[in-house]
Amino acid sequence: GGFEGPGILVEAVGDGRKAARAIHLYLTGEEMKFPEGRMKPKDTIPGTIFDSISGIEKKGRIKLSQIDAKTRIHNVEEVDLTITEEEALKEANRCMNCCLTCYDKDIEEAS
Repeated sequence: GGFEGPGILVEAVGDGRKAARAIHLYLTGEEMKFPEGRMKPKDTIPGTIFDSISGIEKKGRIKLSQIDAKTRIHNVEEVDLTITEEEALKEANRCMNCCLTCYDKDIEEAS
């Protein structure tokens, strides 16, 4: 898998759940199929089965500050600056509860 992008954790948890469900169904001899009524329409939120989630709004990642181009051409220091505590809190408060919001009850029953 990839190691970049804002959804690494969410995608990893989702992929783990899909794998656990597939393994469970295989080991118990059950038919491996997508849960009824859960086929994803084309316009869903990436990584979910929903087209929208009430009360949840998408929050973009913070834009990292960078060393000015005129300064950085004369050194080999890191271009991206460290984020502030306020920026870190904003980033941490982005939707990290989505695994609970988008939780698939069928997966709980399979475990």
